[in-house]
Amino acid sequence: MIVVLQQQEHDTFTRKDVDLSCTYNIGVTEALCGFSFVLKHLDGRDLVIKNPPGQVIEPGKCPFQTWFSGLLFKLLFIRFIVELYSKV
Repeated sequence: MIVVLQQQEHDTFTRKDVDLSCTYNIGVTEALCGFSFVLKHLDGRDLVIKNPPGQVIEPGKCPFQTWFSGLLFKLLFIRFIVELYSKV
């Protein structure tokens, strides 16, 4: 038996091997002072992503790695883009 899986593009997530990743834009204030947001996962669950004040997010870094046990993926990586200037 041959099983062929086709992967659809997703607005939020991309896949690399067995892992999922996404990119989230934050401002410099959130990078320095902390933040909290809800990320809707593929299975419908709401994941609350928090970063406490004082734990600085560096541009392009991936500080959040969440382990999931399942058939489709193992880790969820969230990469943050820190926007240094706000758009007026």
